[in-house]
Amino acid sequence: MADEEKINESSQENEQPLLDYAASVTGEAPEKKKKSFFGDRKQSKKKKFKAEIKVNAFILFLCAALLIVVTVIATFFLADKFYYNGYAFNKGNKVTFKDENVDTMKVAKFQDILDFISENYYTDYDINELIEGAIEGVVDKLEDPYSSYYSPNTMDRYISFVEGTYSGIGITVKSHEKGYLVEEVVADSPAEKAGVKVGDVLTAINGESVIGMASETFNAYLKTDGNALNLTFVLADGTTQVRNITVTTIKEQSVKLKDLEGGLKYIRITKFIPGTADSFKLAVDKAIADSGCTGIVLDLRGNPGGYADEAAKVADIILPEGTVATAQNRKGETVKTITSDASCITVPMAVLINENTASASELVAGAIRDFGYGKIIGVKSYGKALGQINKEYTSDGSGIVLSSSRYFTPSGECIDQVGITPSIIVELAEEYKSYDVESIPAGYDLQLYEAMETLGVVSSEKITESDQTNNAENSTGEGAEESTNSTGESIDTEGAASAG
Repeated sequence: MADEEKINESSQENEQPLLDYAASVTGEAPEKKKKSFFGDRKQSKKKKFKAEIKVNAFILFLCAALLIVVTVIATFFLADKFYYNGYAFNKGNKVTFKDENVDTMKVAKFQDILDFISENYYTDYDINELIEGAIEGVVDKLEDPYSSYYSPNTMDRYISFVEGTYSGIGITVKSHEKGYLVEEVVADSPAEKAGVKVGDVLTAINGESVIGMASETFNAYLKTDGNALNLTFVLADGTTQVRNITVTTIKEQSVKLKDLEGGLKYIRITKFIPGTADSFKLAVDKAIADSGCTGIVLDLRGNPGGYADEAAKVADIILPEGTVATAQNRKGETVKTITSDASCITVPMAVLINENTASASELVAGAIRDFGYGKIIGVKSYGKALGQINKEYTSDGSGIVLSSSRYFTPSGECIDQVGITPSIIVELAEEYKSYDVESIPAGYDLQLYEAMETLGVVSSEKITESDQTNNAENSTGEGAEESTNSTGESIDTEGAASAG
């Protein structure tokens, strides 16, 4: 701008001699060009404006930088406050209590006891072990059988249970005079791939006879992931084979389908694990696709529950449109509503339950009962209507499982500690009450036969009281003993399933 002003002034000076010359010719006084006052003022304003812009830009930059710094600090503080309970700003060994009813004297006492131990205990100890014990004690003091703290490196056991996975080779066995008789081989399992068949008898593991082997040793062999085993089997034809099988992680088959007499279909759900609803849908579709299907027996006996979401999907497949269940928190607020759509099973149903039918399986049974969609047969269920949430601490493999809500059936009943009473009460014979459902000998599953009769089919397998009397009169003591041995008892139910 300064250069421009100099050029303008020089231009004006060069013009003056020309004006003088023109005046001498015309005889008139030359008119001298004057500088503009307003022009100078305008130039001054432009200079001042540009300076102000520079100053304002610098101030804006400082404000923006300051805002960024404040935002970062505030974000860190809020994250620490709400997600880490203020740990970063209170790095001292502090525990805070959100409950407004906390007794500060008890908090002080807790700290004083820790200090007292630190100052006076007669030998060395691990303070972290004491903290773990305190955490466990806090959860135990809730006195809720379904809320638990899992110490470091144990939470994975709970996760494996609810996910329906286990380490094994994929067989279910029961005791036999020569070892363990294979009753079931899981599809696509290491055992199936190695050629193990139902009816084979496991006689040795790594050359060690299984006869007289402690169940802990047996399970340690067959439940330790990665174990490479040499398993000796006696086949149905009497020949012996040694098979090399490695223990691996196996997914449980939670849904089983089979045909019954009179066109009835039998579907058993052993647990509600991820994928159960999909497997149930496939089983239902397969059953109903049979034009001769006259009804379905749904067996929930021995089902301990599992994921409520899977149970909700199963109920939706079975039932017409309506509310299946609701869940409430401790304030009595409804936190979850489970519903079904209009599509449903159109063939008659009967549902089997027993004293070990619990939790999510009771959700399904209770909904079927309240919808009037099938007879409930068996004995009163376990009575658990509490839903749990869990949190895992991956840094050390610990975790907590906590009851967070109560479930209610469509009629508004909470069956926790009450259970579901069947429409038709049928007890099993005393000697079979502890048996797994699939281990009950043919002819003696009175609950199943009652369900079949409810659907209009009388089983030819059913052994009546008169049949039992006649059998008892015709049997000798030796025969009775042989019958008991041939039936056998399934070894450690969990161990047998997990072992394979």
